[in-house]
Amino acid sequence: TLFTTPLAKLKKTDRFKWTPLIFVIDALDECSDGPSIADSLCQIASLADWLKVFVTSRAHPDLMQAFLSPENSQYDTIDLNDRDHDAANDIATYTRFCLRKMVDRRRLDGKWLEDGIVAKLSTLASGLFIWTSTAMRFVEAQDDKNYAMEFILAERARGSSSQERVPDAGSGLDTLYMAVAGTSQSDDRNGEL
Repeated sequence: TLFTTPLAKLKKTDRFKWTPLIFVIDALDECSDGPSIADSLCQIASLADWLKVFVTSRAHPDLMQAFLSPENSQYDTIDLNDRDHDAANDIATYTRFCLRKMVDRRRLDGKWLEDGIVAKLSTLASGLFIWTSTAMRFVEAQDDKNYAMEFILAERARGSSSQERVPDAGSGLDTLYMAVAGTSQSDDRNGEL
């Protein structure tokens, strides 16, 4: 009813006759009741021709089943996981850019611009720009940036040891978040996050 009542009123107007109204739902897979929400979204989208629903999600089986069921056949899915595109070079460029900014501001030792360090950080990102962005923001926020950089490299390496193998990039991001959160509580040498 959160959407259906207002949409029923809007359906009677010509306001969106030429311009669609788009609902964007990001990370549906992170909702605890994603499949029932997916069913509701399909029902909502069928209320008016001018109403579009754009959903982002990992390819969760229950969600895929909800969107691809016969009664929801009017919906398209687009797989954005381009397995042919390797983002490693893009992430390395972004990593180098972030490090260069910190070095230029004299907040980080120039040794961090070495190709081996950039390559290691890029590899640790597992194809996720958000990992690199989070790691760089963490380092930037710390009083002792060199220590913070060493911590990121060491903590991430511990999180992906043979005993605690990281099965996917999302788990690597979780490991980084846990490391950053743990550091903010336990290390007086670092500033606020």
